[in-house]
Amino acid sequence: MSAFCARPRDESPFFLLAASPRQGGNTDTAVRLFLQGFSRAMQKQGNKRTKAPPHDAAYADMPEATYLRSYRIEPCVSCNACAASAQRIKHAASAETLLPESAYAPFSACPLTNRDDSSPLLSLLAGAAGLCIASPVYYYHLPAALKALIDRTQPFWALRDAGITPYSEKKPRTCYAILLAARSRGDRLFEGSLLTLKYALRPLNIQLAEPLLLYGLDAPFALSGMPEAMRAVVAYGEEAGKARLQPCGGKDVAANPCGALQA
Repeated sequence: MSAFCARPRDESPFFLLAASPRQGGNTDTAVRLFLQGFSRAMQKQGNKRTKAPPHDAAYADMPEATYLRSYRIEPCVSCNACAASAQRIKHAASAETLLPESAYAPFSACPLTNRDDSSPLLSLLAGAAGLCIASPVYYYHLPAALKALIDRTQPFWALRDAGITPYSEKKPRTCYAILLAARSRGDRLFEGSLLTLKYALRPLNIQLAEPLLLYGLDAPFALSGMPEAMRAVVAYGEEAGKARLQPCGGKDVAANPCGALQA
């Protein structure tokens, strides 16, 4: 079925998703530092449009943080409406040389999209040129709102299961991940979160970059008192900014400038 795929529509800007339910805590601090690094990369490359402060998203190449706590996401109820829609798209594609427009927004068939705020987030996920997800880790996994959003990406898997792969025509994209945990140790502390992110992004042809894993953030503002970790987040943002400026979107999988850091 991939032979019927049209090239996806124009990419939207870099999608930076802050997934903490707490305002102003460690995740928000990490997002701010990531944007500082991203802005630094832009300035080093001579992009004069980004000489404003990192939070100023009026400049075309600078991402703007999207805070998941500002959106209401209904949990998937396993109604299989997306699977039925994928079959309809499959039959429509078989009679044409290009996929119908609905193949690029399969989540629109989900009955929950009329009851929550998921559509703009799923659209960004589908179309962004690059991504970064910053999230705390609760009980060895992602917080509830982020997991709910990830579960709502099932329509993309439904398309893939039907043999329809519109995003295979698109160059592989990279998702950077910043995960923050209160525990100071644990070899498998981030394992579940990373596996979920990896496979949720796969049908969209998005590869997970080497993640930035931060340990020991047991207080809401702990990151602000960890200079090494703060520098690591800035460096991670700079790496993402450099990749964004490369003509082909950068390496498929970014190098992690810091690895896992413990308090």
